[in-house]
Amino acid sequence: MQEELNEFERLGVWELVPRPDKVMVITLKWIHKVKLDELGGILKNKARLVTRGYCQEEGIDFEESFALVAIHEAIRIFLAYAAHKNMVVYQMDVKTAFLNGNLRKEVYVSQPEARQGLVRGLPKLKFEKDHLCSACAMGKSTKKSHKLKSEDTNQEKLYLLHMDLCGPMLVESVNEKKYILVIVDDYSRFTWVKFLRSKDEAPDFIIKFLKMIQVRLKVPVCRIRTDNETEFVNQTWCEYYEEVGIPHETSVTRSPQQNVIVETRNRTLIEAACTMLIYVQASLFLWAEVVATACFTQNRSIIRLRHRKTPYELLHNKLPDLSFIYVFGALCYPTNDSENLGKLQPKANIGIFNGYAPTKKAFWIYNRRTRRIVETIHVDFDELTAMASKQSSSGPALNEITLATISSGLVQKSSSLTSYVPPSRNGWDLLFQ
Repeated sequence: MQEELNEFERLGVWELVPRPDKVMVITLKWIHKVKLDELGGILKNKARLVTRGYCQEEGIDFEESFALVAIHEAIRIFLAYAAHKNMVVYQMDVKTAFLNGNLRKEVYVSQPEARQGLVRGLPKLKFEKDHLCSACAMGKSTKKSHKLKSEDTNQEKLYLLHMDLCGPMLVESVNEKKYILVIVDDYSRFTWVKFLRSKDEAPDFIIKFLKMIQVRLKVPVCRIRTDNETEFVNQTWCEYYEEVGIPHETSVTRSPQQNVIVETRNRTLIEAACTMLIYVQASLFLWAEVVATACFTQNRSIIRLRHRKTPYELLHNKLPDLSFIYVFGALCYPTNDSENLGKLQPKANIGIFNGYAPTKKAFWIYNRRTRRIVETIHVDFDELTAMASKQSSSGPALNEITLATISSGLVQKSSSLTSYVPPSRNGWDLLFQ
């Protein structure tokens, strides 16, 4: 209180007078509260500055009364003015008020209209020093907090696209890819992923993607938001932005919080992919297939409730079909329709579910007999049986697939006779660093 009174005197707002006789001084007090958990650990430390005190008047017995306790910031101006004008301030305990009658609330000091929702960012009334201590500023400097928007202002799909490039991965995928390009629609949170061999492929793919998505959804892209990396800020991009008239927004250097939408989705995809790889005990070079499957599933799921709809429904204006969603690595039986079979030969092979085709309504299946990845819709799934990686039947399981076993037209890779070593948990953690 003394600091505020000194400010009153320095600014010449009010004139301070001596305390009258038989008038109690209003004091300040810090109330501390420690919240503990079941085991006695500290969950939260809380502290509040309150005003305590009262004025005595002849004829009133204060022995059974309670001292006033109020939030100091709410009444300090009123109390200072009352003390200056030598006013009498009465008190009533809240419990006593409920017993003796209705509790009446009187507002002595009201906020200006600018503080009642007409504007934002107006600071509250504070008593602070006029200068900044340079030593404190240098010794206690911290990064500014990034508050979330108070409300969702974007109500149109493709109005704003968030983009980010994740990588490089320590292990190349089956198709020799090392980077993940993630694109998120701000309104629906629908996500597209594209796997690249190098950063140089990003501009060409994004330009093709923007043309394709605007034609498919019949909605123009209005804004693009990225970070300041060279794959998004270069001469090719500048020329393209000027040509199509799309504003390009970039986050401040070393401030990923300004691009938090796509950064959060990156983390969600990587965590889901890492969990799936560990669960099915898959080889590390299958990470691209796992990330694509995780993205496909999350687009048709409610991760964060927005308009009570899934991202797929918000973007395409129709409900997603979940009848063909299956567990990654599940045991399945693809129909053998590529060979001339005898009447007594098996009509299907044993396979392992390896993801969804990116541009077709089809599945990617690893055929154990032919050791090839095929794209087909003629397949039966057996999700009630144990995961394919844990089967003891003949042929390699998902955790036994090596680059040497893959030789299909979809995925081509040079053969190798190196024996497969199952990755450790640290290997999966290092993959997505």
